[in-house]
Amino acid sequence: MFKKILIYSTLLLFPINSFSQYVNIFDKILEKQSIVNYSNTNLNSYNNKIIKQLSQSIPSPLQETKLNYSFLLNSSINRKSNKILIKADISKINLSGKIQYKSFIINDVLFPNKIDFEIKWIDKNNKLIKSKILSDVVFKSGKKIVNLSFIDTNNIKDSYLEFSDISLVFDTKNYSNFLQRLQTIDSYYDSDIRIKIANQNLAKISLDSLHLLTGYLKLIDETHQAIKSIKAQRLITKLSLQANDPIDLIHKISNIEQRNKKFKKDIEHVLKNMHEAYYKKGVYNLSVNNATEAAKYFNKSLEVKKNYPPSLYQLALIDFNNKEYEKSLATLSMVLNTLNPKTDARYDCVKLSEKIITVYIADAKLFNNAKDFKSAFKVLDKCKDICAGIKGLNCTQPIEIEFAHAYNGQYQNIIDETENKISKGDLSRAELLIDSAQVFQENNRKYIVNDEAMFVVYNKLYDAYFEKGTELNNKENYEDAFNNLKKAREICTEYYAVICSNDLNNQIHISKNGVYKNMIIDAQNIFDKNDVDSAYQIIKKAEEYRVFNNLAKDGNYDKLIAEINHRQYLNLIAQGKKFYENEKAEKSLNNFKQAQKIEIKYLYKPDKSLDTLIHQSARMLLLYRIRQGEKEVLKNNLFQARKFSSTAKTIQENYKIENDSIIQQRFDELNSKIFSKDCKNSQLKYNVQFNTALHFIEQKNFIDADNALNKAIKISNENSECQIITTNALNKKQEIASVIKYQKIMLGINKLIKENSYQSAINKYIDAGKFYAENNIVKFGLKNDTLFDFIKNNESLNFINFTVKYYTNNNNFDNALILLKKLYTKGYERSWAANNQTLLGTQLAIRDFKANPKANSKNNVTKYTKNNKWYNSLKKAYLKQWKQLSK
Repeated sequence: MFKKILIYSTLLLFPINSFSQYVNIFDKILEKQSIVNYSNTNLNSYNNKIIKQLSQSIPSPLQETKLNYSFLLNSSINRKSNKILIKADISKINLSGKIQYKSFIINDVLFPNKIDFEIKWIDKNNKLIKSKILSDVVFKSGKKIVNLSFIDTNNIKDSYLEFSDISLVFDTKNYSNFLQRLQTIDSYYDSDIRIKIANQNLAKISLDSLHLLTGYLKLIDETHQAIKSIKAQRLITKLSLQANDPIDLIHKISNIEQRNKKFKKDIEHVLKNMHEAYYKKGVYNLSVNNATEAAKYFNKSLEVKKNYPPSLYQLALIDFNNKEYEKSLATLSMVLNTLNPKTDARYDCVKLSEKIITVYIADAKLFNNAKDFKSAFKVLDKCKDICAGIKGLNCTQPIEIEFAHAYNGQYQNIIDETENKISKGDLSRAELLIDSAQVFQENNRKYIVNDEAMFVVYNKLYDAYFEKGTELNNKENYEDAFNNLKKAREICTEYYAVICSNDLNNQIHISKNGVYKNMIIDAQNIFDKNDVDSAYQIIKKAEEYRVFNNLAKDGNYDKLIAEINHRQYLNLIAQGKKFYENEKAEKSLNNFKQAQKIEIKYLYKPDKSLDTLIHQSARMLLLYRIRQGEKEVLKNNLFQARKFSSTAKTIQENYKIENDSIIQQRFDELNSKIFSKDCKNSQLKYNVQFNTALHFIEQKNFIDADNALNKAIKISNENSECQIITTNALNKKQEIASVIKYQKIMLGINKLIKENSYQSAINKYIDAGKFYAENNIVKFGLKNDTLFDFIKNNESLNFINFTVKYYTNNNNFDNALILLKKLYTKGYERSWAANNQTLLGTQLAIRDFKANPKANSKNNVTKYTKNNKWYNSLKKAYLKQWKQLSK
């Protein structure tokens, strides 16, 4: 509509002359409301970004987060001659409510800079005269948001203005100020955390920990720097903390500053104290029996001067009197082993250390008397370590004496427990104990020298095993009897103090013979239940047992073994027939062959059909293998197909089935299928390689294309019987021969560059360009860059550095300068390019001097170097050469 009205009148913007006379048609002040909330249509607007941030910060649901504004809209219509003047401004803008972020009111950064609205000029009959939609109008309180003038051709006497669709709009500056305020508030709270951390670090400072004081001074300096950085943020001013300081940050900064300064002063004071005063005060407190206070001063002495032997000895003595022997020894050990104290202090420390060891030895003696040998050993080992670990102690003999008591007591304990187990019939446990006693004695022979107790126990154990074995033989429990008698024999064989009784071997023979006969009986019982295989295994095991132990053969053995073998023979044939009927050829053949082995070994009536059964099973298995081979051909698994064919051929030869025409026909068919499939595979491989070559050609990768063509031809040659035609591959090789050579030349050039043969690479590239032109390589779609472009685009910066010299020597200074600039932009080491800069600078000076000897050399060289330090070598050479030429 507004566009139609413009056909009849022209709307002009122009400045208003304040001295002109106006006729007021309309003048009105209205209170307006505007809400800024989240819009689902303008997602990336600054309004949305601010509302979204407020929603997360307050927090409140996004759709419920709103900013309500009120303001006065002052609008007027005035006439001046035949012109209409329309004005409007906004004042007294107010944001309702207090918008807070972490306890700070942020209303002042939530006043938008722009406004969108529609203005309508309406006559007294409520007819729209003109309308205009204005967007992103920048406004401030009292500043005009509408200032329009235009010629009134209709001489309108009475009219009014109407504003609608008023929207306040945040701009990038609003958003930046908003974020900056949030970040400032975040920094305020971050500063509180930093102060807390600083206070926690200061809390670690202890004036008693003198060895840490230097580190504490560093910590105090770090705290000072942290306070300084917090102050540098000017949070007090930016956030008006004098009026609102939710976490009392001003006070906290002041407190930590005072605390930090006090700590620094206190530490510097403590560092000036001397150790001797503390030591003398400690001795005084000991003289009045105040050990606690004395220890305090001795420790203070050590804090001032570490490892002061007199103070350390006194502390060790206090720990000794308090029965804190470990602590006392630790101090004494440190003094004697590391400090090399004077004679008096050394003597006192040695005597106190030996006194502590005497206390420990007394404890070990009490443990020995109570037969708590484990605890005794623990204490004595400690004494031994102390005695060996502290210099100058004389304590070995009393420790060794008590060690002897402990080892002999522990040994006798094991002996006593062993005899107790023998008496209760727990012989296996007794044997373990006596073995452990022997090991214990051998490991500690230095202390345990008497063997009599050991011999007595071994004899008792032997007697117990022998008696138990004899008793079990009488009860016909031959296996357990043998195990016990075997134990008895091991004891009397291994220990010279134990003599084997005369009846031992006889009892062992009885138990072995009983075990053997029981095995024969077990085999017979199982055979009678028709479990032939199990019976065979038992009778076989029985015979091995008999031979190993040199026993007389049981009278029933030969008959039973014959019956078992005959039953196996019949069972194998019967089961083999069932397998054959169910076409399980391999299993039937195995059964028949096992039966054949038994038939050869034993003399009884054979089954005359066995040979025929073997032949039929072998033929069935052979046909099955051929069928398996045919299936593998269908799967294109020719390796497995040939394997089945070979297996079938072996069966044919082994079981003499060569004259079977049906079998031979099936063999020929299988081999023909394998051959046909193999040729198809070869043709497919050939096609794949040829198509790969075409793909490489399409990608202009002619060397790889040539390799693929060679592979295709090789496949044909290796499978000549398949008669694969290679004409297309040979023709394609000839077609791309020249471009292959060109690409190989280019590869050779790259290799020369990698090998640092830069001049050869340049010469070769020039030759490559000639070859490119002579052989019309352009028809293959390959581009041949100029030598300069090839050099400039090369990744080898060392190569580019070389060509700076190349172009300089050929008086092509412009190219040399371009390449030198590339080295600079790529971060090339200045010193590596220094020689070429010197050469180029010298040649440029000669050229420029010839052209204009009166020119300013410094101005000239600046054109090349731009006052960049990287070009210092060029600059120096240029100025030096110019100076020489000027003489």
